[in-house]
Amino acid sequence: MKIFRCFLDWLLLVFIALLPLKFTMVTGITAMPSSYWGDLSSLIYSGWSPHLFALTSALLLLLSASELFLRASFSEKSIREPVPSSFRTFLALWIALSAFCMTGIIQASCREAAVQMLDYFLALGCFAGTIYLALLRDKSIVGKMLTALTVGAILSAFTGLEQVISGLRELREYAASASIYGEINDKLKSQINSDRIIGTFPICNLYAGFLAAILPLLIANVWHWAGERVKPPLPAQILLAVFFGAFFCIPLWLTGSRGAVLALAAGLAGTVFFLLHPGKERRCFYGVVLAAAVLIGLLIFMKRGTESIRFRIDYDLAAVKMLWHNLLTGTGLGDFFYEYPQWKQLINDETPRSPHNLPLFFGSQCGIAAFCAAIAVMLYPLLKGFRELLARKMEGTDRKLLFRFAAPLAALTILSFDMLFEMGIESPASACSLILLAFAVLSELSIPPERKAFATLTSPKDISLP
Repeated sequence: MKIFRCFLDWLLLVFIALLPLKFTMVTGITAMPSSYWGDLSSLIYSGWSPHLFALTSALLLLLSASELFLRASFSEKSIREPVPSSFRTFLALWIALSAFCMTGIIQASCREAAVQMLDYFLALGCFAGTIYLALLRDKSIVGKMLTALTVGAILSAFTGLEQVISGLRELREYAASASIYGEINDKLKSQINSDRIIGTFPICNLYAGFLAAILPLLIANVWHWAGERVKPPLPAQILLAVFFGAFFCIPLWLTGSRGAVLALAAGLAGTVFFLLHPGKERRCFYGVVLAAAVLIGLLIFMKRGTESIRFRIDYDLAAVKMLWHNLLTGTGLGDFFYEYPQWKQLINDETPRSPHNLPLFFGSQCGIAAFCAAIAVMLYPLLKGFRELLARKMEGTDRKLLFRFAAPLAALTILSFDMLFEMGIESPASACSLILLAFAVLSELSIPPERKAFATLTSPKDISLP
């Protein structure tokens, strides 16, 4: 039994580490092939299909449920400690959201796209159930899961830097020398000639949002490691924090994503506001807001203008109209692509496949019930987390413990904010990160300070089995 549990834990950790490396493809696009695998090199270097993500998530849930059943049948010990109600509530919200997505099939124009997307959202429910059962086995595994996600993000950031150094140049040279270059449309040519990097993701904005969300986890990780292992700790902590911060911020900036920069600033500002002493809160909050405004201004006026911002607002307005006219069932999963041209107010050649907004994605295509469930999924862990952070600050909790709790909360805030104007929910890596970060925050709500799971965030020890 212990061997099976150890195998199951490591299988889950490897799967989480692979999320930002392989499971990044956007789901529900029927025009794209399900797999590019033609040989071993394609398997290694290309992204993996959302269908494989669905299969893997279902198998992990099946194995986790089997372990729970075997432990209940053959072990004389108690199966688990009392489960926090917040775990059950968040899992129930995800199950409800997955169930409400079924209404999106009723009016779907393209059944294949609707089935693919429904399969994907049910897989997200399976992943949420797998994390829930993993925390039932051992709450301390949450630190190892966050470490696995951070390791995958570091490798993804390295891929982005490689594109800056040589990857983009080599792509342009290959495209220019290819015999079909003259047949490529102008839009694809402009993307090939663009300097915006995408890392291991199919879209630069998705890549930027993920890097921005993992940045607080990475800084907290290296800060804690240096504080425990290096003497004197402070110079090493500052040096490592600056190095790894730059390691993430350089590819983040080169994506050209204004939304990710804004999400990063909003997440850090909100968390810092609750962390610092009252006399420093307002100054720091305004400072972060001012810095974000300057960065956004630079990105707007030096790079791409305000055109895409106006388009995103138009997407949202069209999604609201779709929800209003199809209140119970939505327009159908995948039908935003077909419905947007008749609802848009701007004259453009844009045909987006989603409104780039998590609640409106579900509301416009699956109806009001899915819309409310999506809002609850986003707000529940955030409200619980910030309430806990404020309570601990008022109780005078040790600053180190407070900052370790604030790191995943800031990451969750950044990713949630980014999903209000990006399509992160449609990529397994971003959506699973949202689920994992939410469970990480909720796992800390009712544990005594001396037993904090995040104290093991950078522990080199093997997985402990009770």
